[in-house]
Amino acid sequence: MKKFIAKTLMLALLVLPFAFSQKTNAAVAPNWNTTGTYVVTMNYLGTDYTHDMVLAQDSLGNLTGHGGNPVGANVYTWALTSGTVVGDTIDFLANYTATADAVTPQTVMHVTATISPTGTMTGTWSDNYQAGARTGTFTSTTGTAISLGSLAAEDFGVVNYDTGLGMLKGYS
Repeated sequence: MKKFIAKTLMLALLVLPFAFSQKTNAAVAPNWNTTGTYVVTMNYLGTDYTHDMVLAQDSLGNLTGHGGNPVGANVYTWALTSGTVVGDTIDFLANYTATADAVTPQTVMHVTATISPTGTMTGTWSDNYQAGARTGTFTSTTGTAISLGSLAAEDFGVVNYDTGLGMLKGYS
């Protein structure tokens, strides 16, 4: 009986620290580097509105950046207030910074998009323009996110050449 109690007590002492530990979720690393310049199309009620978009991403997947509509003229400008790239998903909030109708009341845009294997982004956007609720599709038309942690062979070649002094073999 003493052995049973001693073993039970020993087991309890070994398990006890784990019983009170907090579970932590490991962060999902970004699969993409989205740093760069893009042209994106935001469709609203069947009409495409093109925007410039410039993103900067840190190693943890946090985003900063800005953009505007129309492309090249940027009458309606916006700046990211927060954003992340997690796995294959980009998600950000941006405040419009110009024109009075988009700033008072403050228009906040929310974009969520999936990054495709080719580095393009497709998803949805929404905002609260003039205290309303608008939503539509979001697609990058120029600019490409760069895949992280993957390699792809390009112009792969094999050299098998007799030099006269022996065979030369190699890969390019």
